[in-house]
Amino acid sequence: EQLYRKEQAEKSNIDFQPEHILHFDSAKYTINPEVEKLVEQRTEILQQEFRNEIAELHKVYNKRIAALNDQLATTKMILVRKGALLEKKDGILRENSKNSASVTDDSSSTEPGFVLQSFREFLRVTFSSPDDALQSVGRGTLECVNSE
Repeated sequence: EQLYRKEQAEKSNIDFQPEHILHFDSAKYTINPEVEKLVEQRTEILQQEFRNEIAELHKVYNKRIAALNDQLATTKMILVRKGALLEKKDGILRENSKNSASVTDDSSSTEPGFVLQSFREFLRVTFSSPDDALQSVGRGTLECVNSE
């Protein structure tokens, strides 16, 4: 603050009288070599503890990431399998509708292909392409969660 007042006083051509002056004596702040060595040892101990803690956190989070990748791969595989099942069901529904035009499937109130089309739309939103879904199942990665 005194430096600011001094600058303001110089700009205004006014005499400045400091209220308090402090002289820094570096001799008062020298460290005894024994104390310096103890401080360095304590610093090294703390740094080693920090590195150990970071390494432990890396292990924990790498395990968590591996578990999540496994869950993701399983979920993607299930989705692909459900898609194949829906395609099979869609094919059966199309065959049934060709064979008997007047009879409709009571278990599904939708037209053949609607469920499969909805599932394909879901896959399109979730993966950048259906092939990407199959490839990511093989890789087991978190790369393609949402393309939008």
